[in-house]
Amino acid sequence: MTDDQDLRIALHHAVDDVEPTEQLTAIRARTRHRVRTRWFAAGGSLLAAATAVAVVLAVTGPSSTTAADPAGDSGSRTPEELSTPQSVYYLGPGPSGPDAPESMLFRAIETGPTMLDLLMTTPSDPDYATRWPRGSLLSYEVKDAEIEVVVSDDAPVLDELARQQLVYTIQAYERSTLPVVLIHEVVEPSTGGPIESAPELDVLSHMSIDQPSEGAVVAREDGALVVTGRGNSFEASGQCSLLSEDGAEVGATLAQMDGWIEPRLYPWELSIDLADVPVGTYALTCITDDPTGGAEGPGTYTDTRTVIVE
Repeated sequence: MTDDQDLRIALHHAVDDVEPTEQLTAIRARTRHRVRTRWFAAGGSLLAAATAVAVVLAVTGPSSTTAADPAGDSGSRTPEELSTPQSVYYLGPGPSGPDAPESMLFRAIETGPTMLDLLMTTPSDPDYATRWPRGSLLSYEVKDAEIEVVVSDDAPVLDELARQQLVYTIQAYERSTLPVVLIHEVVEPSTGGPIESAPELDVLSHMSIDQPSEGAVVAREDGALVVTGRGNSFEASGQCSLLSEDGAEVGATLAQMDGWIEPRLYPWELSIDLADVPVGTYALTCITDDPTGGAEGPGTYTDTRTVIVE
């Protein structure tokens, strides 16, 4: 991945040093309880997101783009551009607690014709979904003080989580925190005021896997499965496990985040030993810690990937 891509992916987080505390026993028990999430469809209800004041960062110059032709024409984009990984935010299941939203946003690393097309395409991970149907996002342009997005007349502009999905994805791609303004194609010039990105912990899942991608194949001879992601958890402690299709845990290790005090997501990285893992298909399941054991608050946040061990 290039330095430019790293900057895009790193827009919404930084790193602070906080010494985490291990919570292995309690986390492993809740991991087994949450194993079913891999084989269920993602929830689709709305989340009312709070807005925050945006701090305008430097943009690399005004830019504009349109979605690819519905028939599949990608215009003048080169094969290298078509295969460049991009950060896209999709809807996925919320945490497990009694006071939790049913849906939140997850960051996925995808490739496709354009960033707008990826927002209107069914995600590769079956746990994720998008609020933007094909043809709803037509084009966008970066201005001095805002990013203007032209939408179709039937676009879901009143769905707050859909709006945040769009804002987070465009801001990550443009390396900017400029607010987004939605403009109807025909009916009226604007759909309302600028849309700021909501605070991360209000709309983004507190546990998110970056790598491996959905359906990744890993060889046992490699020795370990390397997993990276972002999160925010009690005392910076979480866990990732490989679970067989019958729910058996065949490999696990702690996910120690780089911090947890500030209201944002922190990066983490770990390796799961494959020495005793049989060949097969597994659900890589990563969860946050929950000191209340599910009795209060939002509960544990979970993200999953299908991984094939050969």
